[in-house]
Amino acid sequence: MRMNQTLTIPGEQQLYALLRTPIFSPKLLEERSAVIDHFIRDKENRERIQIALSKLGKSVGKFIVELLWDELPARNGLAFLYPWLLLLIPSSLS
Repeated sequence: MRMNQTLTIPGEQQLYALLRTPIFSPKLLEERSAVIDHFIRDKENRERIQIALSKLGKSVGKFIVELLWDELPARNGLAFLYPWLLLLIPSSLS
């Protein structure tokens, strides 16, 4: 918990990938450091990306659609019937 200071699911996923697949190549480490340094120096760009990703939050079940369009498409009012319709398929085939 002390190491995980991420604010979003993508942040958690990136941290997990970094910890699970360490890099030992000096060239790749320099490239990673350059990206990190860029975000440290470029506050405006960093905050713009943080705001966009913060829309995902850390709750399981968040949708990418919310990040892209700020709201989910209207839900089909009959969607609750779909599981029941699937149950009827086998009986209609016999």
